[in-house]
Amino acid sequence: MSRKKRMLMELILLFLLVFIYLRLSHSYLSAEQLLHANERGLHYGPSQEFLLEHKKGTNVLAVGLVDERSLSVIQGKQWGPIYRLRSGGITGFWSISGGRKADSFICRNDGVLLGLVDMKALPEAASVICYVYMGKKEEDGWTLKANVQRNGFFRTDIQVPEENGDEFCHMGLMKVYDCEGKLLFTEDF
Repeated sequence: MSRKKRMLMELILLFLLVFIYLRLSHSYLSAEQLLHANERGLHYGPSQEFLLEHKKGTNVLAVGLVDERSLSVIQGKQWGPIYRLRSGGITGFWSISGGRKADSFICRNDGVLLGLVDMKALPEAASVICYVYMGKKEEDGWTLKANVQRNGFFRTDIQVPEENGDEFCHMGLMKVYDCEGKLLFTEDF
Protein backbone atom coordinates (compact mmCIF):
# COMPACT_ATOMS: atom_id res chain seq x y z
CA MET A 1 0.00 0.00 0.00
CA SER A 2 1.38 3.42 -0.91
CA ARG A 3 2.12 6.03 1.70
CA LYS A 4 -0.67 8.37 0.47
CA LYS A 5 -3.32 5.64 0.67
CA ARG A 6 -2.17 4.65 4.13
CA MET A 7 -2.30 8.27 5.39
CA LEU A 8 -5.78 8.68 3.91
CA MET A 9 -6.98 5.47 5.59
CA GLU A 10 -5.50 6.58 8.93
CA LEU A 11 -7.20 9.99 8.68
CA ILE A 12 -10.55 8.38 7.87
CA LEU A 13 -10.11 6.01 10.82
CA LEU A 14 -9.20 8.94 13.10
CA PHE A 15 -12.32 10.91 12.09
CA LEU A 16 -14.46 7.82 12.56
CA LEU A 17 -13.05 7.23 16.06
CA VAL A 18 -13.57 10.90 17.03
CA PHE A 19 -17.17 10.71 15.78
CA ILE A 20 -17.83 7.52 17.78
CA TYR A 21 -16.24 9.05 20.90
CA LEU A 22 -18.40 12.19 20.64
CA ARG A 23 -21.58 10.13 20.23
CA LEU A 24 -20.86 7.73 23.09
CA SER A 25 -19.55 10.31 25.58
CA HIS A 26 -22.46 12.76 25.11
CA SER A 27 -20.10 15.46 23.88
CA TYR A 28 -21.04 18.00 21.22
CA LEU A 29 -19.31 20.52 18.99
CA SER A 30 -21.64 23.47 19.70
CA ALA A 31 -23.93 24.77 22.43
CA GLU A 32 -26.89 24.47 20.05
CA GLN A 33 -26.19 20.75 19.52
CA LEU A 34 -25.96 20.31 23.32
CA LEU A 35 -29.33 22.06 23.74
CA HIS A 36 -31.13 19.98 21.11
CA ALA A 37 -29.66 16.68 22.34
CA ASN A 38 -30.83 17.37 25.88
CA GLU A 39 -34.29 18.35 24.67
CA ARG A 40 -34.53 14.97 22.93
CA GLY A 41 -33.29 13.22 26.06
CA LEU A 42 -35.80 15.01 28.30
CA HIS A 43 -38.62 14.38 25.76
CA TYR A 44 -39.69 17.91 24.89
CA GLY A 45 -38.93 20.42 22.16
CA PRO A 46 -37.31 20.89 19.79
CA SER A 47 -36.87 24.59 20.33
CA GLN A 48 -38.32 26.86 17.68
CA GLU A 49 -35.39 29.23 17.96
CA PHE A 50 -31.89 29.14 19.50
CA LEU A 51 -31.77 32.34 21.58
CA LEU A 52 -28.57 32.50 23.56
CA GLU A 53 -25.12 31.04 24.09
CA HIS A 54 -23.79 32.79 27.18
CA LYS A 55 -20.20 32.03 28.23
CA LYS A 56 -18.57 32.75 31.58
CA GLY A 57 -15.20 31.04 31.87
CA THR A 58 -15.73 27.42 30.89
CA ASN A 59 -19.43 27.58 31.84
CA VAL A 60 -21.88 27.81 28.94
CA LEU A 61 -25.59 28.57 29.14
CA ALA A 62 -27.64 27.59 26.08
CA VAL A 63 -31.23 28.86 25.80
CA GLY A 64 -33.86 27.99 23.21
CA LEU A 65 -37.46 29.20 22.76
CA VAL A 66 -39.80 26.17 22.93
CA ASP A 67 -43.04 28.18 22.54
CA GLU A 68 -44.41 31.61 23.52
CA ARG A 69 -44.51 30.60 27.23
CA SER A 70 -41.57 28.17 27.54
CA LEU A 71 -37.79 28.13 27.37
CA SER A 72 -35.24 25.35 27.21
CA VAL A 73 -32.31 26.20 29.51
CA ILE A 74 -29.26 23.93 29.39
CA GLN A 75 -26.10 24.49 31.43
CA GLY A 76 -22.90 23.08 30.02
CA LYS A 77 -19.13 23.27 30.13
CA GLN A 78 -16.81 23.90 27.22
CA TRP A 79 -13.36 22.35 26.93
CA GLY A 80 -11.80 23.52 23.70
CA PRO A 81 -14.24 22.64 20.91
CA ILE A 82 -16.17 20.13 23.10
CA TYR A 83 -19.41 20.96 24.96
CA ARG A 84 -20.76 18.72 27.75
CA LEU A 85 -23.66 18.97 30.18
CA ARG A 86 -22.82 20.37 33.62
CA SER A 87 -24.63 19.45 36.79
CA GLY A 88 -26.64 21.68 39.11
CA GLY A 89 -29.00 24.57 38.56
CA ILE A 90 -31.71 24.89 35.96
CA THR A 91 -31.41 22.35 33.20
CA GLY A 92 -34.26 21.64 30.88
CA PHE A 93 -37.78 22.91 30.44
CA TRP A 94 -38.80 26.21 32.11
CA SER A 95 -42.11 27.99 31.53
CA ILE A 96 -44.18 30.93 32.71
CA SER A 97 -46.09 29.44 35.60
CA GLY A 98 -49.80 29.55 36.32
CA GLY A 99 -51.81 32.55 35.21
CA ARG A 100 -48.80 34.85 34.99
CA LYS A 101 -48.05 36.84 31.86
CA ALA A 102 -44.30 37.08 32.47
CA ASP A 103 -41.68 35.39 34.61
CA SER A 104 -37.94 35.52 35.22
CA PHE A 105 -35.15 33.71 37.05
CA ILE A 106 -31.48 34.10 37.89
CA CYS A 107 -28.67 31.75 36.88
CA ARG A 108 -26.19 32.65 39.64
CA ASN A 109 -23.21 30.66 38.33
CA ASP A 110 -23.60 32.19 34.88
CA GLY A 111 -24.25 35.74 36.11
CA VAL A 112 -27.36 36.29 34.02
CA LEU A 113 -31.03 37.11 34.56
CA LEU A 114 -33.34 35.40 32.06
CA GLY A 115 -37.04 35.73 31.49
CA LEU A 116 -39.96 35.56 29.16
CA VAL A 117 -43.01 37.71 28.49
CA ASP A 118 -46.10 36.12 26.94
CA MET A 119 -46.35 38.28 23.81
CA LYS A 120 -49.91 37.06 23.11
CA ALA A 121 -51.02 38.51 26.45
CA LEU A 122 -48.76 41.60 26.34
CA PRO A 123 -47.98 42.36 22.67
CA GLU A 124 -46.77 45.92 23.45
CA ALA A 125 -44.10 44.79 25.96
CA ALA A 126 -40.77 46.54 25.33
CA SER A 127 -38.86 46.42 28.62
CA VAL A 128 -38.91 44.89 32.08
CA ILE A 129 -37.61 45.95 35.46
CA CYS A 130 -36.86 43.18 37.96
CA TYR A 131 -36.21 43.70 41.65
CA VAL A 132 -33.81 41.09 43.04
CA TYR A 133 -33.27 40.69 46.77
CA MET A 134 -30.25 39.26 48.53
CA GLY A 135 -30.97 37.98 52.02
CA LYS A 136 -33.98 38.61 54.17
CA LYS A 137 -34.25 42.40 53.94
CA GLU A 138 -35.85 44.10 50.96
CA GLU A 139 -33.30 46.91 51.09
CA ASP A 140 -30.54 44.34 50.42
CA GLY A 141 -31.29 44.13 46.73
CA TRP A 142 -30.89 45.76 43.37
CA THR A 143 -32.89 46.68 40.28
CA LEU A 144 -32.25 45.17 36.84
CA LYS A 145 -33.60 46.45 33.55
CA ALA A 146 -33.78 44.48 30.30
CA ASN A 147 -35.25 45.02 26.85
CA VAL A 148 -37.84 42.52 25.63
CA GLN A 149 -37.19 40.97 22.21
CA ARG A 150 -39.96 40.47 19.64
CA ASN A 151 -40.40 36.85 20.80
CA GLY A 152 -40.78 37.86 24.48
CA PHE A 153 -37.31 36.77 25.63
CA PHE A 154 -35.20 39.10 27.77
CA ARG A 155 -31.84 38.81 29.49
CA THR A 156 -29.30 40.95 31.27
CA ASP A 157 -25.89 40.25 32.79
CA ILE A 158 -25.64 40.63 36.55
CA GLN A 159 -23.00 40.63 39.26
CA VAL A 160 -24.42 38.49 42.07
CA PRO A 161 -22.50 38.85 45.32
CA GLU A 162 -21.40 35.72 47.13
CA GLU A 163 -23.90 34.34 49.62
CA ASN A 164 -23.16 34.83 53.30
CA GLY A 165 -24.51 32.20 55.69
CA ASP A 166 -28.27 31.86 55.35
CA GLU A 167 -28.68 34.59 52.75
CA PHE A 168 -30.21 33.70 49.43
CA CYS A 169 -31.01 35.45 46.20
CA HIS A 170 -34.65 35.69 45.08
CA MET A 171 -36.92 37.63 42.74
CA GLY A 172 -39.16 40.15 44.45
CA LEU A 173 -41.09 42.11 41.86
CA MET A 174 -41.22 42.38 38.08
CA LYS A 175 -42.76 45.19 36.05
CA VAL A 176 -43.38 45.11 32.29
CA TYR A 177 -43.48 48.39 30.32
CA ASP A 178 -44.31 49.37 26.74
CA CYS A 179 -42.01 51.48 24.53
CA GLU A 180 -43.49 54.73 25.92
CA GLY A 181 -42.82 53.73 29.53
CA LYS A 182 -46.43 52.86 30.40
CA LEU A 183 -46.78 50.08 32.98
CA LEU A 184 -48.47 47.01 31.45
CA PHE A 185 -48.08 44.30 34.08
CA THR A 186 -46.75 43.83 37.61
CA GLU A 187 -45.92 40.48 39.20
CA ASP A 188 -44.97 40.07 42.86
CA PHE A 189 -43.11 36.81 43.52
